[in-house]
Amino acid sequence: MMMLRVVCFLSAFMCVAAHAQKCAGGMDANGNQCVDSTTAAVAAPATSSAVSGAELQRQIDEIRGALPKTTISMREVGDRFQDIYFAAKGGNWALAEYIAKYLNRALEPGNAKAPAEAKAWSAFYNGAWQKVGFAIFAKDFKAFDKAYMATLGDCNGCHRSTGYGFIEVVHLKSPVDLGVNYKRASNPNAVPQ
Repeated sequence: MMMLRVVCFLSAFMCVAAHAQKCAGGMDANGNQCVDSTTAAVAAPATSSAVSGAELQRQIDEIRGALPKTTISMREVGDRFQDIYFAAKGGNWALAEYIAKYLNRALEPGNAKAPAEAKAWSAFYNGAWQKVGFAIFAKDFKAFDKAYMATLGDCNGCHRSTGYGFIEVVHLKSPVDLGVNYKRASNPNAVPQ
């Protein structure tokens, strides 16, 4: 039962953290007024016993401590970043779209622990990365290749600006995940929502 409470609370905490990120300045991306994160936190799943404020804060801190750091999430992002190139090169545009979609979501747990890094990631994903996405939907490998290589430089620039300049991303000669058919022809917009 305690494990179920922790899982429910962790889910609510992640939702509140994501909500807080999406509602910076009191408005969401569509211009709608947001409920502030403290109100959203009150809506977290109730437990069967009353918990004091101090105990609740201790539990929040414990759960936050269990969340993976950004470095763990970035490992997944790095692997996906490498693999997306081979999906696009092989004409598997649905796979490229899928990888792009989940590349952003891979950082959600780490972003809850590192708001400054989350802000840098959001600027990157909603900025430089967009050209990669446009090329995927256009099924234009030449544009994809150009945008991807420019993004590789942006990744390294971000690493330098956040104090991680010793992490230099290079373009691999083969994908990280060898168990996927990158050459299966497909079209974007085939990824289930």
